[in-house]
Amino acid sequence: LVMIFQLQIRFTRMQLPALAILLDRSASMGTVDEYQDGVGSEAASSPGEDGNSEATSRWAIAREMLGPELLDRLTARYRVRVFTIGEAAEELSWHDTFPEDVSFGSRMSETIGGLLPDGPVSRLGSSLQSVLAELRGQRTATAIILSDGITTEGVSLADAAEMARSQAV
Repeated sequence: LVMIFQLQIRFTRMQLPALAILLDRSASMGTVDEYQDGVGSEAASSPGEDGNSEATSRWAIAREMLGPELLDRLTARYRVRVFTIGEAAEELSWHDTFPEDVSFGSRMSETIGGLLPDGPVSRLGSSLQSVLAELRGQRTATAIILSDGITTEGVSLADAAEMARSQAV
């Protein structure tokens, strides 16, 4: 029994830690914010190349941040799991139509590119708790949430963050 237990510990430690990325799909992410001079306006203008209002929406900024290069860099150090949140947490999976040589980052960026911020409610805290429950038993490094931070129903994001902290996430 001791040998089996030791083998299981070694196997667990050899796995990459999980990294959960949660992308808010609530309708408020479609909002285009008016930024004052400074960092906010630079961040909002960099994602879009054509200058239209969709390019500077909260959703477009978050989508651009999750580009294929970043996702591919993260997969070298973590087991990346991407979820959309809003009414509930849903893990994204890419379409089986991608060729084998297409990277995780490219597949995920393509999948995210086909989504819209159309959720009727924001249950951000409850969604984070749901993701943490799904990752239970795995070594989870962190959860990154791309959101405007507006929770309209359920557990607050601060309460869910406290739960994550208690789980060493």
